[in-house]
Amino acid sequence: MIVLFYREVELLPQLREILLRRWGLPHFESETQIVQTPSAFQQEMGSPLSKNVFSFPKLIEPSEFVLIKNACITLEEKFCERGLRKINLDVWSLDDSKWVYYARKSLPHRLYHSNGIHQDLQLLFLKEKLQVLPWSFTEVKNHSYEEDLLQIRNLYLEKLKELKQILVPPSISSFK
Repeated sequence: MIVLFYREVELLPQLREILLRRWGLPHFESETQIVQTPSAFQQEMGSPLSKNVFSFPKLIEPSEFVLIKNACITLEEKFCERGLRKINLDVWSLDDSKWVYYARKSLPHRLYHSNGIHQDLQLLFLKEKLQVLPWSFTEVKNHSYEEDLLQIRNLYLEKLKELKQILVPPSISSFK
C-alpha cells in the first residue's frame, strides 16, 4: 500500500501514472482527502496537503517492501525543489493481523530491516477490530485510515482465499 501526500493538486495525474506504470492497476484507490492533522512534512511541503491511498493486488514478500520504499524515496527526490519535497510517499504492508509502516528514520520502537529502512508496527487487527498502539501516528489513532484499511484488508483476505484454492492439492478421495 502506498499513501501519497502532496500539496499541488495538478501533480496527482502524473504521480498516479508513475505508480501505475511501476506497480500496475490498483485494486483500491481512495478518493482524494485533505489531511486534517498536522504532520512533520507539512512544514516542508506546505499546506493544505492532500492524500490518496493506493493498494495493488500483487501479494508481496515482506523483504520486497524495502525495495519499494527505496523506489519511493527516489521518486520523492525527483520531485524536490530547492531541496524540499513536493510529494511524500508512505509505504505500508498489510496482512490479516497488522499494518506496518516502512521508514528511513530510526526510532526506539522501530526495528531495522535492511538498506537503511526500518519497520514500524502501527496497527493491529484483533478480534475484527483495529487496535492502535501508543506510538501510532495521529491519523491512525483518529481512525482517518480505518475505512480504507478495512476495505484493503478485505481485498487482501479475498486474494489469500483465491491463492489457497489454487495451491491446495487435490484430496486423496478425488483420485478414487
